[in-house]
Amino acid sequence: MTAKAARRPTGPTGGPSPAPSGTPEATGGRPGCIAPQEVPEGLHAAGTALWHALTDAFIFDPQELALLAVAARQADDVAALEAVIERDGYTVAGSAGQPRVNGAVSEVRQGRLALGKILGMLALPDEDLGRPLTRAQRQAQHAANTRWNRERARADGAT
Repeated sequence: MTAKAARRPTGPTGGPSPAPSGTPEATGGRPGCIAPQEVPEGLHAAGTALWHALTDAFIFDPQELALLAVAARQADDVAALEAVIERDGYTVAGSAGQPRVNGAVSEVRQGRLALGKILGMLALPDEDLGRPLTRAQRQAQHAANTRWNRERARADGAT
């Protein structure tokens, strides 16, 4: 599924458009889109912050809002795991008292990857282009960045 989030129209002061919900002005002229939604129940600070950051900047259709809700819940899960690591540390005592890596460390890493994938599925517009990047464009951009970083590392090592 590829979403096509549109940038939210702005009013004369640069803030959100005052257009009423469901109007073409409020939804960027995208049929089936709806104006900003209330925060889904059960979200905590990280999920709520992600929800507001994206719904204040973009217009989403109902399927995209469902995906955004999943991303917001994943952000809350990652924040909770980070709190566990902060509280217990990166190592904990194993069954025989030996130090071992806290299980939350691998879980938070996987949670961050999952959050990145979910947000990638939203296909948010590229800031420079103003439209979503296709999967091929994202892969090409990643390859170019990898090549650039490799060349820069070689140049820094040669000096």
